[in-house]
Amino acid sequence: THCTVKVLTGETRKLTKASAAIAAQRPEEIEVSGAKVREFAETLRAMQTMGSQLTASLQSQWKLEQQRAEQTAALAHDLKTPLAIITGNADLLAEDENLTEAQKAQIAAMQRAAEKADRYLQTLRTVNTAETSPQEPMQRVQVQEILTRCANDAKLLCDNKNIQFVLNNAMENARTIPAQRQALGRALDNILENAVRFTPAGGTITLDAVEEGQEI
Repeated sequence: THCTVKVLTGETRKLTKASAAIAAQRPEEIEVSGAKVREFAETLRAMQTMGSQLTASLQSQWKLEQQRAEQTAALAHDLKTPLAIITGNADLLAEDENLTEAQKAQIAAMQRAAEKADRYLQTLRTVNTAETSPQEPMQRVQVQEILTRCANDAKLLCDNKNIQFVLNNAMENARTIPAQRQALGRALDNILENAVRFTPAGGTITLDAVEEGQEI
């Protein structure tokens, strides 16, 4: 009886460890070969199979979510600059003192629609950031690529507000850093967008990109 209890206790521990391995999505850690009771061995094999299938399903779902998030982020980015240009042009049109009442009403409607679209876009970006930021992997990011894209977008916004944009880029072309690509791009975009928003017409925005030791 003592030996039987000892064996069952050992087998039960294996089941407990197997459950923990499944919860941690590590089915390969489930030990099947050491089971001494046939029923326990069959249960462990079933748990191993179930764990492998569950892990594969979760990984597939995660990849789909990542693809959806990347597509949403790309769409939000592509819409951002055209929407800002539409808003800026509407504001310029509204400054015309020779507009008729009908034209003023049309421009006001255009401005309201652009503001509404911008709010939707900001909400989309915020939700997408909240969903994906913890999962976005670190990778080697080429600094020049991020700088060039963000600077080009900022220049379009500046041109629309009659603001001069200057990029002083002292970075090496092949310089890379470990970063979250989307998060880094969003951070730089936000900085430049705020600079454009608070710089008066005729002003200048200067972006200096320099490398000092290990810092950029």
